[in-house]
This record gives sequence, C-alpha cells and structure tokens, in this order.
Amino acid sequence: SITGLFQPEGEVDVTFTATGTFQTGNIFTAQLSDGSGSFASPTSIGTLNGTTAGTIEATLPASVANGSGY
Repeated sequence: SITGLFQPEGEVDVTFTATGTFQTGNIFTAQLSDGSGSFASPTSIGTLNGTTAGTIEATLPASVANGSGY
C-alpha cells in the first residue's frame, strides 16, 4: 500500500516484499483499486520482471478520479 497525494498520469514507486520462491521470468504487477477500494476490476499500473522484492515504477492512469478510497 502507498499513501500520499497523487495526480492522474503521475508516477508513484510501489515498494513490495516477496515471500517464497519465484522462477526466472516472473512478473510482479502493481494494481490500482477503484475509488471505493474494490479490486473486483483492478487497473494495472506497472510491472517488474524479477524474483525478489523490489520497487515497481508505476504510472497512474489519466482517468483516475479524485478520491481517498483507492
């Protein structure tokens, strides 16, 4: 999870931990919930090819609406 104020088309670094063993070619994906916090239809905002914890350099979509429930 990330906190702060962000702008549509703004960049955000999503730092994550990884538990377990991941194979070469694994892709981690950062996803954005809707404005009420639901991940029923998430929006992918960035990816990172890797096998360990890292930081995904993500970009918020231009269509993201104002809100605090993401």
